Amino acid sequence: MSKVEIVSPRDGAVVSSPLAVVKLRYAGVRAKSLVLTVGHTLFVVELEESSGEVKVNVTLVEGANEIHAKVGQAEARCTVTLPPSRGVAITSPGQPAITTRATAFEGAYDGASCPAGVISVNGFLQQFAVPSPAGRFAEAVVLRPGANHLAVQIGEFYTTRIVQGAFEPAKILATLVWDTNTTDLDLYVKEPSEASVWYGSKAAKGTLDVDRTGGYGPENYSISSTNTNAGDYGVRVHYYGDRGIGRSEWTVRVITDEGEPKQRTRTFYGILDRSLGHQGPGGQGADWNDVCTVRAGARGAIRILAPGEE
Repeated sequence: MSKVEIVSPRDGAVVSSPLAVVKLRYAGVRAKSLVLTVGHTLFVVELEESSGEVKVNVTLVEGANEIHAKVGQAEARCTVTLPPSRGVAITSPGQPAITTRATAFEGAYDGASCPAGVISVNGFLQQFAVPSPAGRFAEAVVLRPGANHLAVQIGEFYTTRIVQGAFEPAKILATLVWDTNTTDLDLYVKEPSEASVWYGSKAAKGTLDVDRTGGYGPENYSISSTNTNAGDYGVRVHYYGDRGIGRSEWTVRVITDEGEPKQRTRTFYGILDRSLGHQGPGGQGADWNDVCTVRAGARGAIRILAPGEE
């Protein structure tokens, strides 16, 4: 008999941050994925073994958050509460449905005591600069179809919002963020046709939904099922402008079959030390990192392969 348990957070807990990790323990499972619902948002968690533990980064919203895990016939539930905070306000996006995957995320803060803040979208984190104790922020976020939990946290202060994404799920989704301000890293995806999607050519079969040039990201590539052709999609990162800062650490999250039971997610990390000017689809050198290959089969099967994997 299959079993699933929410190890943390504990039922009834009152937490102090919207940035949370749900730890799950499961056993006797035949399914390849587990469905986790946190408030209004849905996560598909792939399972490598029939028994084990997984951790899922999530975003909580102010008030009561119901957490529900289901795999096969086994279920587990708990409720945690995030009290209201102060010092931060979101002005955009508003409550109506958002029809574009990349959208503006704006607001104001007062009483900040640290040089950077964190934005969390359904558990995926990106940073932004906080140059003064009070001010405004204007960033971009990458949404997914359906409900999105958004949060911004600066030090001990935070605020949250729920927005709806009203657009088609992606067959392949690749999102780049990095850890330095004012710098410019670029996401490249080479499609099976040999066409590359990048800041100089933002659409082929897929689209570069957002191109950030002033630090932290995000940059995002997405392609729908109807536009996906069989073959390899090569994902790369280029350090376009270091602006004298130097070393930047990047994160790329890749999702395939978004929102479906067969959804798969892999997250890759890397470091680039400087920009050498080798931009463009044919660029090579120490200012480039190969991230992964997404291999789409003729019958719709899809795999995410790290460099060297087959």
